[in-house]
Amino acid sequence: MSPADYKASHNKASKRAQRQTAKPSYYEGESSDIDHTRDPDIIMHSAILDGDDNQFGIETLRIVEDEIMRGTKLEREENETSTANNSSPIDQETLKSRQNILTKLNYLNSEFSRRKDEIYKEKLKQIDEEIKAVREGTHPEYEERLQQIIDKRDQKLERHSLALISRQKSIQKEYETETTRIDEYYQTQRQAINDRIIAEIEEKKRKLAEDYESYDIHNDTAMEGTLRSHPQRRLRTRTTHEVEVKVKKTKQIDILFSFIFTYFYI
Repeated sequence: MSPADYKASHNKASKRAQRQTAKPSYYEGESSDIDHTRDPDIIMHSAILDGDDNQFGIETLRIVEDEIMRGTKLEREENETSTANNSSPIDQETLKSRQNILTKLNYLNSEFSRRKDEIYKEKLKQIDEEIKAVREGTHPEYEERLQQIIDKRDQKLERHSLALISRQKSIQKEYETETTRIDEYYQTQRQAINDRIIAEIEEKKRKLAEDYESYDIHNDTAMEGTLRSHPQRRLRTRTTHEVEVKVKKTKQIDILFSFIFTYFYI
């Protein structure tokens, strides 16, 4: 189609549209083809001024308007008929192109609807598979988030484990220090008690020895006084039994001291 033909076709279509959408001459204040004698505005004006004949004027106005619309409709139909009969090959080609475009649009609409249904079903299937994977614990995003939580848990457990080990070492060191101090105090007190008891036993032993020697001295003094009163003292030889008794007493004293020393020392 040449530009001139296209412009001519466009002008014809514009004129047809203007004729189809044009207002009746009644609305423009012009006289119509049906009634050339009276202006509709004059009819309306006279109907309004009549007073009692107001209703009659309105009815007349409606009749005139209907006749104008009917005439316009008939004119439009005649124009369309003449246009269809006088259509050129260019208009036929335009109509054919329009029909092809409409066919393609219908095909695209149907194809879009079909693809829309397919995409919806595919997406729905993917969502169902993702839900199933999440419930089974095999979804990639679920595994990633779960691994993050596991890493955080392991880090916290490791920190608490290190804190526990450090605390245990501190408590163990404190325990060993306190145990050593208590053991040293025990050994010091034990040695002090041992020394004190030994000193007391040694003192008793010394006093006992002094008492024993004092007893012998008094006994010898008494015997000397007796001998002086009897100038002629007859000495008697000690028997073996008396010597054994004296030795036995000495051994008993030593055994007693040894027992006391051993008991209090331990």
